[in-house]
Amino acid sequence: MASILKVENIEHTNGTAGLQIASNGIITQSALPLFMVDLTANQTGITDNVETRVDFNEVVFDTDNGWDNTNYRYVVDDNSKGYYFITCDLYINTVGGATEGASLYLRKNGSVHISSIGKARYIGAISTTEAFFSVAGIIDLTTSGDYYDVAIQSDVASGGTSTVNEGGSRYRTYTSGFRLR
Repeated sequence: MASILKVENIEHTNGTAGLQIASNGIITQSALPLFMVDLTANQTGITDNVETRVDFNEVVFDTDNGWDNTNYRYVVDDNSKGYYFITCDLYINTVGGATEGASLYLRKNGSVHISSIGKARYIGAISTTEAFFSVAGIIDLTTSGDYYDVAIQSDVASGGTSTVNEGGSRYRTYTSGFRLR
């Protein structure tokens, strides 16, 4: 005969909430860090073919206060460290030349960890001055003080510059993530 354990809440011995199990089977963790940040204005003048950090400066939400709005990165501490699923969407346009190539980087502690190549924007005709990026992956932020940030490197014909475009009232340029475990 199978054993049945009936429980709705699991608490730590110090009395803090641990897990809640709803009648439909959904398990809720009380302290699962998640965040989303975007830009409040365009980030202009990005130098041709130079890896440049994207300065996400508006916190949409951040349940663990891990986003550092001075250095534009997500930093973990002993309470939030773990494996994170990170995603980023970025929309850029170039000034002074066509986009010859571009890469988007999710960096861990300043080094490229995951990269993606941009795709030309296509509405009616392919644009040579606009590109859209999307990248996602899992980053090991298991040591207190580990951080991740986002960088772009675009190659513009004739040495032009790039602009990372903010989304206005919608989110089209943002980064977000949550701890898996």
